[in-house]
Amino acid sequence: MAKTKISQFDANAANNTDLNSISIAEGTAPSNINNAIRELMSQLADLNLGNEVLSTLKIDNLHLDGNTIVTLDTNGDLNLTPNGTGSVTIAKVDINGGAIDGTPIGASSASTGAFTTLSASSTANLGSTVTVSGGNVDAVIGANTPAAITGTVITANTNFAGDITGNVTGNVTGNLTGNVTGNVTGNVTGDVTGNITASTGSSTFNDVTINGTLDLDSTTTQTITGLATPSGSSDAATKGYVDTEVSALVDSAPATLDTLNELAAALGDDASFSTTVTNSIAAKLPLAGGTMTGNINLDSNSLTNLAAPSGANDAARKAYVDTADALKLNLSGGTMSGDINADSNKVTNLATPTNTGDATSKSYVDGILGSATSAATSASNASTSATNAANSATASANSATASANSATSAAASYDSFDDRYLGAKSSAPTVDNDGDALIEGALYFNTTSNQLFVRNSSNAWTQAAFTASGFLSGSNNLSDVDSASTARTNLGLAIGSNVQAHDADLDALAGLTSAADKGIQFTGSGTASTYDLTSAGKALLDDADAAAQRTTLGLGSVSTLDAGTSANNAVQLDGSAKLPAVDGSALTNMASGGTVSLVADGNITAGKPTILTAAGKAAQVAEIGNNVTGGFLDAVTFTSGAGNYVGITDIGSDKYLISYEDGGNSGYPTVVVATASGENRTLSFGTPVVAQSVHCQNTAIEWNPNDSKALLVYRRDAATEYLYMHNITVSGTTPTVNAQQDLDVSQAVFYPSAIYNPDTQRVNVHYSYDGGNKYLKIHSIDTSGTNPSSSYNISITDTHSGDHAAEVRVDYDTGNNKFLYVNRSNGDDECYARLVTDSGSAFTAHTRLALTSSSTIHNPTVSYDVTAAKFLVTYRNESNSNYREAIVVTYNASTSGTLIDKGTAVALDSRAFNQTASASSYDTNSSVTTVLNGDSSSTYAKIGFWTVKITGTTPSLFSSGVVGNTSQYDGSRIQMPRQHMTTESPYFPVAFVDGGKQGDSDKAYYAVGRTVQTATTNLDNNYLGVAAETISDTNTGKITVNGGVNENQTGLTIGDDYFSDDAGVIRTFVSGGSALTGGQFIGKAIAADKLLLEEQDPNIIYGKAGNAITAGDPIIVQTDGELSQVKNNIVTTSYTYSKGTEVELIAGNMTNTVQSAYDANADRFVVAYMDGDDSSRGKAIVVSTSNTTPSVAATGTFGSTSFQGENAIPVYDSTNNKVVIVYTMGHDSNKGGSVVATVGASSISFGSEVVYGSSSQEGAGDKLAYFDEEYDKIVLFSRDQSNSNYPSVYIGTVNGTSITWGSPVVIESSSITAALAAQYSSTDKKGLFIWEDSDYHGQAIVGTVDGTSMTFGSKVEFTTENISHSDTSKGNALCYDSVANKFLFLYQIASGDDGEGIVATISGTSVSFGSETNLHDAWTNVNTIGKSDFGKIPIIYRNASNQQYYAEVTITGTTPALSGEVQLNSGPTYFGGLSLDTTQGDIKLLATYEDGDNDLRSTVIIPNGSRTVTTPNLTTENFVGIAHKTATENTTAKVRIGGVDVNQSDLTAGQLYYVKNDGTLSTTPETGKSVEAGKALSATKLLVNTS
Repeated sequence: MAKTKISQFDANAANNTDLNSISIAEGTAPSNINNAIRELMSQLADLNLGNEVLSTLKIDNLHLDGNTIVTLDTNGDLNLTPNGTGSVTIAKVDINGGAIDGTPIGASSASTGAFTTLSASSTANLGSTVTVSGGNVDAVIGANTPAAITGTVITANTNFAGDITGNVTGNVTGNLTGNVTGNVTGNVTGDVTGNITASTGSSTFNDVTINGTLDLDSTTTQTITGLATPSGSSDAATKGYVDTEVSALVDSAPATLDTLNELAAALGDDASFSTTVTNSIAAKLPLAGGTMTGNINLDSNSLTNLAAPSGANDAARKAYVDTADALKLNLSGGTMSGDINADSNKVTNLATPTNTGDATSKSYVDGILGSATSAATSASNASTSATNAANSATASANSATASANSATSAAASYDSFDDRYLGAKSSAPTVDNDGDALIEGALYFNTTSNQLFVRNSSNAWTQAAFTASGFLSGSNNLSDVDSASTARTNLGLAIGSNVQAHDADLDALAGLTSAADKGIQFTGSGTASTYDLTSAGKALLDDADAAAQRTTLGLGSVSTLDAGTSANNAVQLDGSAKLPAVDGSALTNMASGGTVSLVADGNITAGKPTILTAAGKAAQVAEIGNNVTGGFLDAVTFTSGAGNYVGITDIGSDKYLISYEDGGNSGYPTVVVATASGENRTLSFGTPVVAQSVHCQNTAIEWNPNDSKALLVYRRDAATEYLYMHNITVSGTTPTVNAQQDLDVSQAVFYPSAIYNPDTQRVNVHYSYDGGNKYLKIHSIDTSGTNPSSSYNISITDTHSGDHAAEVRVDYDTGNNKFLYVNRSNGDDECYARLVTDSGSAFTAHTRLALTSSSTIHNPTVSYDVTAAKFLVTYRNESNSNYREAIVVTYNASTSGTLIDKGTAVALDSRAFNQTASASSYDTNSSVTTVLNGDSSSTYAKIGFWTVKITGTTPSLFSSGVVGNTSQYDGSRIQMPRQHMTTESPYFPVAFVDGGKQGDSDKAYYAVGRTVQTATTNLDNNYLGVAAETISDTNTGKITVNGGVNENQTGLTIGDDYFSDDAGVIRTFVSGGSALTGGQFIGKAIAADKLLLEEQDPNIIYGKAGNAITAGDPIIVQTDGELSQVKNNIVTTSYTYSKGTEVELIAGNMTNTVQSAYDANADRFVVAYMDGDDSSRGKAIVVSTSNTTPSVAATGTFGSTSFQGENAIPVYDSTNNKVVIVYTMGHDSNKGGSVVATVGASSISFGSEVVYGSSSQEGAGDKLAYFDEEYDKIVLFSRDQSNSNYPSVYIGTVNGTSITWGSPVVIESSSITAALAAQYSSTDKKGLFIWEDSDYHGQAIVGTVDGTSMTFGSKVEFTTENISHSDTSKGNALCYDSVANKFLFLYQIASGDDGEGIVATISGTSVSFGSETNLHDAWTNVNTIGKSDFGKIPIIYRNASNQQYYAEVTITGTTPALSGEVQLNSGPTYFGGLSLDTTQGDIKLLATYEDGDNDLRSTVIIPNGSRTVTTPNLTTENFVGIAHKTATENTTAKVRIGGVDVNQSDLTAGQLYYVKNDGTLSTTPETGKSVEAGKALSATKLLVNTS
């Protein structure tokens, strides 16, 4: 750019290459130099003439920048000094600091001007005359002693605000608000609002009006005297006047009633005594009589002298009742003197008649007739009529007809019948019912034998029966009619022989209509139908057997074979139209092709995969080169409090059982199950379980896989120092701890440790004991029973065998059944090793071997290297700069002594670590040992690691580093699983206790570490086939290639696909290969020893199944490369209450509410408030919660003027990731305002203010707000003071950094007292609104968003209590519990401030409430969160002493219960707020409140409860295809990425199907995800499309 003026010159000389387009660059023409000098002189002249303005100028130590002059000298003065008698003239000056001294202000005459403050360090001389014509004089006018102000008039345009200490002799006509301590002798005609005190004497006032209080100072004897006798009602009165009046009032009243207090007490302190007496008299019954309004209780007294009753309701005397009673029939019975006219009514409950004259009941008569009928029915099995039975009897006795006719006529006829049928009798009667002699043909029913008897001609009773001719006869007995079986037998009938039992199938067949060529079929239970029977069908039906039917159908012998791959099976093609797996050994006459002959490059073993080299030779697939690396991820805490003495053991299935001393819970021994998952083997923890409620130290834990139990061992605290143990079983993630057992309660023990012995299937426990000697003791613990027990033990008591037991380590050689114990000796600070053998009934300790000499060693470790069959011992050598050294221990050939030898010690590296804690663990996959050592040096705290491999008898370092990425730990106690690693994962966890990370002393952490063996392979897109024979180097041999069968295999599974890994191992899955290819595909097993080599199907991929997979399932690839079913991962995490440190976030004048919201996108809380120290403007802070300590990450102001931001409420819009703040526009007629905030980790910014309520006072009423996640709307509930206090709702839509509001929706046109609560149900997709009506009753209604409006259900009144003191305008008191699908509303009862809770349930557009429950005796400003998803509803509130408290409410049914009350602040506190960190898997609450100094304080709370997080594993990128076959976890998964899958059901042909989050297929895509699976070809076939 052409530099046309000096201000454009560059401070970097190289950049000045032209001057007003004149080039002065390197090599420019000489003439340009002349022209440039002239141009420079011209620009300097412009500068001198003022034609150019410099933006900044530095002259020596003076800097001129714009309109600012600054001295560059540190703390230097800026002097303006005129020349000689000249002066510095400044037309207008604004002096904001410092002092003007040493010279008068003004020249020969005073200059006018306004001075905010005029001060002098000692004395300021303003001259003889000072005229102040404007502003205020706030200082003392005068010198060291107050001088008199002698001017005639002191006049101030505003106020005279200073002190006047001299005499004021003139008139003071303004307001005097200060103190006047001198004499005022003039008139005071204005208002005196201060104190008037006369130090001596008295003050005299002519006429004084006192608008305030006249305080005569009760501590002195000041009085007002000279009062005139009062005449007006408001005149002051003297003591004498009052005494006279009181005496006249009391007069001669008794001493006990001569005061108003005594008189009031006598009247019961009843201000309305006269009314009370009048009302009391009115409630009495006059002696002259009257009407009672209630009952009279005589309380066992008599009412006498009654007149004889005349009216129906008159009271009756005893004599009247006695007379009437004599005319009545007693209930106990009696004799009537007249007839009873039943007048069509009944006589009921008659007793069974016993005498002839007794009345009988209908049932008695019916019974007689019924018995006869029953008898006749039983005998004839046809008739049900008693008349027919009588006729049959008459036919037999030649008189039945007459008897029947008589029985139906009159009583005489009935009597004749009664003589023949005597009824039911328990034994044979001797006379009839009338006492007369029995007649022939008489009948009775014997209730004892349940048989009917007839009186025969021999005057004897015989059983009644039918003869063959149908008459009763005793020879053919059917009288036992109660037994159908006996009756059938007597009739010669048997079900199944000559009688078909009745059933529904017979009914179904009986209902069919027969026709030609119809077959009968049952269509269900008890239902049948016919079908057409064709000639072909009839031809099959009439065939004699299956062979004849095969002939009819034209089938050959193959039709008799089963489909399958076993002997004599017919082979059926699979879903890919290919032959299934068959036993290839049964195949004969196979083609001899499928092989090639090549020269071997190196030795080749038969059955091994081969490659084709660049030279055209065959070489065996193999790994070339080897390297082992290690590392650790950052550590994560798993205890909220201190977690000391951690132990860890691998219990299988990716689970670990961890023990520790819970410092946050009285030091109790605690166990918890951790589950490893994901690429980084992240641990998730179950619920911790306390083993025993005792303080412990030094926990150790070991899993016994044979008993499926863990042994927990711990030392009690210093009180006993005894050793105890428990058996522990595990179900899922829940450990069950059995009863505590004594292990060693005879002496103090130290530092127990445990190790499993697979040979004895017991757990060995070792520890040191005996104080200073610290001998070593080992127990063999049997864990097979419910409780553990010691089988045998050994004490090793040679010198210092157990010294520094914390530094005794052990590992086990499973091949030789030997333990190697390593320890540091306190006697000489050297490292020793000792073999101990375990026979199963006793321990044998061999002589120990010194591993070091002339050294000072610490914290040794030992691990058994299975591959090398040697032990690796490491230790920290203080004599060698605290470097970690390693030494190999081997077996020797001797049969006595130490049995072991040592190699040469090697320093692993030159890093110093000073902690006494260490651990080591052997990796069975990479054959290396990982060693850890802590450090707490002043430089930085850390845990170092080394990965070490044994080569011969020399330890070799492969890798080293520190645990974690950035965090610092000292690792004061460290523990790892003794052996780790499977072929599936290179990761293992390590548990340790941190003693110095970020102030979290003694918390328990875990870090994930790994050792990885890497190697290169010669298999690189050059696969050839499988060796058909063993071929020596340079010789020629046969290689089986695709299409051929290799017969050199063993142990194959028929039907499985096989691959070659990088090392040339043929297997079903290759951990080292690509997850989506499974390594180099070889072929399919057709027999245990035969492999059919073939090309891999391009539509099929292979990988490791990360979980169980079912054929037909949609499959994803996980981040660790494993294949998994599409599913929702459901993880439940439990939490226990803890509270962080209270922090003062802002020191200032908080006003109104201090509500908060959680921004999930920024992972920050936002607190809105009004800052009284900053003109009461609306502000918001961003709060970070590292661990449990809140801190201010950013501050922002959204209120540009005073009172812009009153009663601010923040709401998080989870769709747009914005925080909307609604508030009262106190600066603008209390309208309703809002602003959209964008929150970052350390920033907050605001959009422009948007008015939601444009009318005056529209935003002044109570307001609550929530976010409707179904419709993506902000819902604001308010009491609209601009519209008759109607309950109103506003719907807001966020767009970028702004928000638009719909018109207010009035819930009902009725004034309310307060809008109490509004909250959203994520299940019902509706809001619940609660308010106080004009009667202070609680009302509620359900609302549903409709665009920018809202529809409502019916209003419900849930309480008639006065709840006007709930003060919910200061926060939210309604929480939606998503676990219970209920709302909890919290409020206060006006009479006493009782804290109440009530549960609400939404059903459709209706709401119902449970009963009010008292939760607290007194609270104010109760607050809760908007939604709880962890089973508890957290609340904060102030108690009666204004202290802030936290508690939790649990909903059971429709009943709330409060528990866990904890004090947060000692008080006083004011309005508070509570919000929840909604991050999945984390529960963290931020409580905010204003303290007594109006400062903003905050506490982070971890509540009790558990949160279930459902996370879909499906994304639009990770879907790979459909499972081709079923696979179990950690086996080979086979997935179809193209072609036709035949494992579906219930598809609709032609429809396009999508994968849903839960792993199902649907014709509609998942919301926000469109993952296409393919198109249905039929109900069971899907054309897979993963492109």
